[in-house]
Amino acid sequence: MPVDIELIKKLRETTGMGYGKCKAALEKCHGDLDLAFKELLKEGARIAEKKTTRTASEGVIGCYSHHNLRIGALVEVRCETDFVAKNEDFRAFASEVAMQVAGRPPLVIRREELPEELLRAKKAELTSDVSDKPPQVQEKILNNRLENFYREVVLLEQPYLKDESKTVKQLLDALVGKLGENIQIVRFVRFELGQQNATSL
Repeated sequence: MPVDIELIKKLRETTGMGYGKCKAALEKCHGDLDLAFKELLKEGARIAEKKTTRTASEGVIGCYSHHNLRIGALVEVRCETDFVAKNEDFRAFASEVAMQVAGRPPLVIRREELPEELLRAKKAELTSDVSDKPPQVQEKILNNRLENFYREVVLLEQPYLKDESKTVKQLLDALVGKLGENIQIVRFVRFELGQQNATSL
C-alpha cells in the first residue's frame, strides 16, 4: 500500500534520515510511524557501528552560551572529511551537543570512561538501603539504579534535551546514517560563572 507523504515528511523531521530510508521504513512497518521511527533508530545504530573503525580526523568545535551568559560549553565533534565538517546538519549537531553539555552536565562521553573507584563508591551508595533483601533482588535493584545513574552522567546515554524520547547516542546514530561517515564526540568542556574549575573531558 502507498505510504502517505505527510508521514514520510514527519518521520524525516523526527529522525533526520533521507526520504528513501523513511519511505522504506514506513512501508516495512505498514505505515506505523512509531514502529518506523524505532526501525530507523536501529538502522542508524547499525550504520554507526560499521563506521566506527574509520578514521575521523576532520570536524568542528561546537559551542553554546546560555542566554544569561553564565553557562557555556565547547564540544569537539569529528568526522572523516572536510566536506561533512562543512555540512549544516553536522555543525548543527555539534551545537546541539554543546547545549546538551551546558544544560545537563555529563561526567564522561561513554560509560566505559567512568573511573573504577567512582563506580565502586556509587554501587556501594546505591545498595546501602537494600542490604536486607535477597542477593538476586539486590542485584536487580543495583542494575536499575546504575542504568539511571548512567543516563544522568554519560553524555551519549542522556535523554536529548529537546526531545527526551531520544538519547544523544540515537541522535548521533541518525546523523551517521544520514551523512554516511564515522562521526564521534571526542571531548567537551563546560564553564559556569563562579566555578573555579571548568568541567572537561
